[in-house]
Amino acid sequence: MHERGMNVPRGNARTDVSHIAHKVIAEYRRIGGFAFGYGQGSVFVGFSQDSDLDINLVWERACPPQRSERPVVLLCDSGHEPVQFDEASLALDKLWVDGRQVDVVHHSRKTFDNWLEHIHRGDGWQESVWPLPLFAVSGFFYGVLLDDAHGDGALAHAALALFPDALIHKTHEALARNFPF
Repeated sequence: MHERGMNVPRGNARTDVSHIAHKVIAEYRRIGGFAFGYGQGSVFVGFSQDSDLDINLVWERACPPQRSERPVVLLCDSGHEPVQFDEASLALDKLWVDGRQVDVVHHSRKTFDNWLEHIHRGDGWQESVWPLPLFAVSGFFYGVLLDDAHGDGALAHAALALFPDALIHKTHEALARNFPF
């Protein structure tokens, strides 16, 4: 018997993840303005089979879709209440889909592109903001593109194929200042 709230993969874990990711993205895609989606975290990188699914959706809008537009009620399993958070540049929907906890994070394309610019300039790790651009871009780079009909996600990924020289230089300088040899 499983405790309430525990992720219980059924059948083949990879098939379940793929099915759930497709189902989630298909419902959100109906809103309009969807650019691309990617999965990040322990399940998508293969460290775990039964953790929650972290799905990130990037939108061609000034802001992520409004709470009332997002299809959480259609997706969330009965017996669970979806939880939604809204910030200026991102939104989060926490729900259960087919017995798995799913966190759907929404970013505008402008926010996503801003993170990439920070990283290419060697920044995005020095300040105390959430999400930290370096953390967000790392999740994207080491994650899995789930839906990228126009190829924008693949282009962003390719632009990160070489570790940015400015990031190497600035982190080296910071380490040298803080840990002189």
